[in-house]
Amino acid sequence: MRTEPVFTPNSVILYVSDVKASTGFYRKILGSGPVETYPGFSVFSLSDGMTLGLQAADQIEPAAEPYIVAAS
Repeated sequence: MRTEPVFTPNSVILYVSDVKASTGFYRKILGSGPVETYPGFSVFSLSDGMTLGLQAADQIEPAAEPYIVAAS
């Protein structure tokens, strides 16, 4: 019997309007800082090999779909 490989995602990327503010938010709720930062992008290491990426929505090519802006 042949089995097909199962795709197991290992990352989530959120398109955000403010990478610096979002990085601060996730730093607080995750209890640790990003493992890598670049202009317009931050990467957090989560459990079980998962990563969380925060990417500036206005730097996506082609442009990202409209996103929700949370009230301050």
